[in-house]
Amino acid sequence: MIGLNETVDKYRPTQTITPEGEEVFEWPDSPTESDIPCRVVTVSLARKAQMEAIGLHYGDVEAYTFLFEDGKDIARDDKLKYDGEYYRVLSVEDPDKLGHHLEVLAVHVEGITS
Repeated sequence: MIGLNETVDKYRPTQTITPEGEEVFEWPDSPTESDIPCRVVTVSLARKAQMEAIGLHYGDVEAYTFLFEDGKDIARDDKLKYDGEYYRVLSVEDPDKLGHHLEVLAVHVEGITS
């Protein structure tokens, strides 16, 4: 496989509609799924430059690519807790289109204490 030597916890929000019709996302206090095996890779400078080029202005924000087994339920805007810090999922891709693994790009989220 791809050397899944780390684990993360996943947090998935629930969506509700207020009486005024506004969409509100609520985050659970405990993980939606815990101890998900993964591999963590620092995002390269080239990838950060690509993010900037398409308008994802994260500059010096810490970013990682999390590698998971194919079929793992990870979605855009999920939050991953890794090494005591939270990361927001920006994209989920099957890079080789062979169903080998998923590459999940996520950036550090400031100020989350749950």
